[in-house]
Amino acid sequence: MQTSRTIQTIWRGALAVVVLAWIGAGVAAAQEDDRAGQCIHRCLLVAHDQYEDCVADGGDPVVCAATARAGLATCTAEHCEPPACEERCANRAAKLEQRCLAAGLPPDRCSELAAELEERCVKGHCDPTVRPCERRCLRRAHRLFEECVDEGGDIEVCAARAREAAASCIAEQCQPPTCEDRCADFGQIVRDECIAAGGDPAECTEKGRAAYHRCTELHCNPDLICEARCAHRARRAVARCIVGGGDPDRCEQMGVEIFRRCLAAKCENPPPTGACAERCEKLAHLLYDELIAVGAPPERAARRARLFYRRCVSRCDG
Repeated sequence: MQTSRTIQTIWRGALAVVVLAWIGAGVAAAQEDDRAGQCIHRCLLVAHDQYEDCVADGGDPVVCAATARAGLATCTAEHCEPPACEERCANRAAKLEQRCLAAGLPPDRCSELAAELEERCVKGHCDPTVRPCERRCLRRAHRLFEECVDEGGDIEVCAARAREAAASCIAEQCQPPTCEDRCADFGQIVRDECIAAGGDPAECTEKGRAAYHRCTELHCNPDLICEARCAHRARRAVARCIVGGGDPDRCEQMGVEIFRRCLAAKCENPPPTGACAERCEKLAHLLYDELIAVGAPPERAARRARLFYRRCVSRCDG
């Protein structure tokens, strides 16, 4: 009974948070991701599911990859604004190469750095055969590199930071169980509970699949605004370190560590692993659905649901 009242209290508090957040919607709207990028990401998730289903059914991985890429191209052509994903990456790489040449680096090295950026961009944003967790890490590293260069950082140093960020993220976050693995476990729990309650197996399977996709949406795509704040904090720390006479390479490494710790402390939102966290997860899904029902944009609804989940879970040990 006490637990029920506590959950109801948390639920009401979450709704209050959402109402207050809507008051500042004009500010938040200016920080939304670019819509074409979101559209491509949705197509990419669908194409990756098609690729994994194809391989799981015994298909040739090469053929499955070609089919998934064709499906991705069709989806983006029909639903997303031009230019195509790979073309965006190629354009970014070309701009970097020109910037690199203007900075006085050798042409061959500029070509290598541009090719590296284009490869990381394509793998992080356009390739349905890359695991979601690795894509997420590569996207972070890509943003970190572009922000570093835009802030006037040395291109070689920025490239080294991006490589380190990608490698560390993949090593620390993409080993089993990954975020997606834990969401798959949660989806299985939802399915099993539904069947145990007498539900139709086919409908329960669909509920479990929906719970999995909602879980990955809420937990496995970190809040970009939060990441931007962490990146800003890291850049300021690096600048202070260099101004104070610190070795630039060490200052850059310190910045990478500050960025990583900030992400872990403030932006990561791991999926549920216990009974209390599972209840919080279900309530977060309900909150998301309520917000969508009243017309909230999906990205904003997901942010509010993540905030609610984080606050709810923080009370589980209390």
